[in-house]
Amino acid sequence: MLRQRSLELIPNIKYFDPAAVACLREVTEAHNASLVISSDWRGARKYRSRIVWYATQAGWPNPPIIDRTTDLEGELWKSTAAPPRKERMAIFRELRPWDRGIEVEAWLAKYPVGRYAIVDDTVEPFLPFQEPFIVECDPRLNLGFTQKEAEAVDRILRIPAQTQ
Repeated sequence: MLRQRSLELIPNIKYFDPAAVACLREVTEAHNASLVISSDWRGARKYRSRIVWYATQAGWPNPPIIDRTTDLEGELWKSTAAPPRKERMAIFRELRPWDRGIEVEAWLAKYPVGRYAIVDDTVEPFLPFQEPFIVECDPRLNLGFTQKEAEAVDRILRIPAQTQ
């Protein structure tokens, strides 16, 4: 009953289920890993403090969030020379299937790391060569990050760096 009451008091806590947060924390701490946010949350104003607040409410104070990937769609259209919105949407529909993967690759090019895993609820926006590093949290089941995903991340992070 306490858990239900907590869910009512904390808006959007469904995104930060304490059990899912505990699984992510366990695998992150086991590998001394850091988190880079590439989800839609990264575009929110004060994204880091919002995520930390929700994670803290779910039992993980100060998760090691070190950065976020660039929102290439947003950056692409900031220019005053950008085409009108209707043309931008037509262009972006052509690019969209790979945007998240390109954003991850751009971050990795700027900040090379030895080992990494990508956790998302859909693998479609990623590049084909990123597939071995992706752990999908099935959105149809609405379970979030479970022990199954934590074990998959653990396997990926155990791969020697030179093969990634």
